Amino acid sequence: MPAHPAATLRTLLRFRAGLLGLGLLFGVWVIAAPKEVWGQAPEMGPEPAVQGSLLVGSRGLGSRAHPFVGLEGSVHRDRFGVAATGHLGSGNDYRSTLLGLGPSVRLVTAASTRLSVWAGVSRYREELDGDLLPPGSGTADRSVTGGILGVTLRRPLPWGSVSLHATWLTGRLDDEDLVVPHRVQGLRLAVGLGR
Repeated sequence: MPAHPAATLRTLLRFRAGLLGLGLLFGVWVIAAPKEVWGQAPEMGPEPAVQGSLLVGSRGLGSRAHPFVGLEGSVHRDRFGVAATGHLGSGNDYRSTLLGLGPSVRLVTAASTRLSVWAGVSRYREELDGDLLPPGSGTADRSVTGGILGVTLRRPLPWGSVSLHATWLTGRLDDEDLVVPHRVQGLRLAVGLGR
């Protein structure tokens, strides 16, 4: 059954509000950072820079929250590289799995904090909790292959690094049990600890 137009509008408004909030936080951080540190290029080195983070985050907030844990890693040589992520989520009456992989670029480094962006392909699967299914029925799961866009702010610490992650995924759900195919999309926000 296709999503109600009001629900679709609310989802779009929440997404835009989340992006606006992230933009405002980043803007405050930009203003607070000393001007002389902007424009520094990432450290150049003969060896690729490998980074990884353990993530804790959520898709949505409040009663519709879907918390997840995951991993995100990247390998860069100078500014360019590749990034990958994997999330396992449970909440709001379903479980989910997300895998994503794609090319990455480090855009800027300021006050030791790196901003990187990556985009690629994702595989998303969700399964309805078994308690909600009629007795004797099989699993209710759906999966979709689509696009993914990730933004990461990473700041080194004496013992590792702390990072903020925003991941947007989109795809078209077109299973046999659906009368009308519909788009799957969502913004996931996470905090990471790593190296």
